[in-house]
Amino acid sequence: MDYEVTQMKGFGAPKSVLILSFISWAFIAMAVLSISFANPPANLIGGLLRFSVPAGMFFGALMLGMLADKHGRKLAWLISMSFFSVASLLCCIGMLCIESNILFAALCFLIGFGCGGGLPVISSFLAEHVKPSVRGSAIVVLE
Repeated sequence: MDYEVTQMKGFGAPKSVLILSFISWAFIAMAVLSISFANPPANLIGGLLRFSVPAGMFFGALMLGMLADKHGRKLAWLISMSFFSVASLLCCIGMLCIESNILFAALCFLIGFGCGGGLPVISSFLAEHVKPSVRGSAIVVLE
């Protein structure tokens, strides 16, 4: 038997949905984990930067979750990944040329907004597209 991962037989979802879900989840997880390594030592500015990502995640999950319920998970997923991608790019560029810590914290808030909106939307989107018999396994593998 051929056990090639790219065949994904028996999942009931298009391979692209599964692969994009896993890639999106990996990028978000990497961003959330790397925040603690990139921040300066704990002082007022370091605390502001550390607080901005979880605060953005809270508001992102709240607002994009409601958007996903009203207008569909695909739109909310695209918006969350757009916020995450653009804010991450600006944050990387900003590390070289931004002198303002407040602007850097705002960019970290937008990264958190995209992450917070992406996590619940991605898992729900994947659960909708996977057969019920393997839904739990797919979500566990995703997380």
